[in-house]
This record gives sequence, C-alpha cells and structure tokens, in this order.
Amino acid sequence: MSIATWSLAFVATHVPSRVLPESMPADSMLHFAGYLVLGGLLLLTTAGYYARPVRRAILVACALVLYASVDELTQAFVNRDAAVTDWIADVGGAITAVVALEIIFALVARRRRKAMMRDRSERVGPRFSPSGEQGEGGG
Repeated sequence: MSIATWSLAFVATHVPSRVLPESMPADSMLHFAGYLVLGGLLLLTTAGYYARPVRRAILVACALVLYASVDELTQAFVNRDAAVTDWIADVGGAITAVVALEIIFALVARRRRKAMMRDRSERVGPRFSPSGEQGEGGG
C-alpha cells in the first residue's frame, strides 16, 4: 500500500502543468496534505522496525525532507516550477504527520503500560507475611 501511494504521489507531482485543471485548490494545501499522508504511511511502515521513537522520527523526517527536495527539483523536467513554498508545505505536512503519530504512539504505549501494571497487581492476589498472618493486599 505504501509503495503504491508513493508511486501515485510521484506521478501526481510530475504531471505537466498544461494538463492540470484551471480550478485547483490551493497548491500549498495539496502539498501539505499529500506529505501528511506520505509521512503517516512511512512512519507506520517503519514503526515495527525501529523501537526508539526519537530515532524513528528523525529518520522518517530526514527521508521525507530529502524526498520533498528531489520531488521539487525534478518537476523542472516536466515543465513545472520548483517552488520553495511547495517544499515548505511538503516538509510541514511530513513533520506534522511524524509528530502527531509519535504522540499517539506514546499515549497508547503509556496506556498499555498502566493497564499491564493494573492487571499484574490484580493477579498477584493476597500477600502473606512470613509469620503466616495475612499482610497488606490480603483479603
């Protein structure tokens, strides 16, 4: 799915300008939204491979910044203009996706840890002191 989306995005950003419709939404918003999706997909794809969130986020962000640069620079080959504002929108969408998903991952992990701790404490059952009397946590 991710490869198909990236391929579609590459083709869409390299359509010659004479083929594009006149009434297009704001170009920067399309760039932001496109890279928001690409960033989210890449982060979700790499989530299973990189356990350290900061390292994963930096790796994904750098890859997307590089791809956005190549994407803008190669548009000249199909008579489209490379614009710094488009690149900024690309990077903004990618970084937004990475930060938002990493926050969601952290919140989910925190919630799971709390649930595991609660389940573990419930399974332990009553505790007994060495003298045989029921201690704290018992019955």
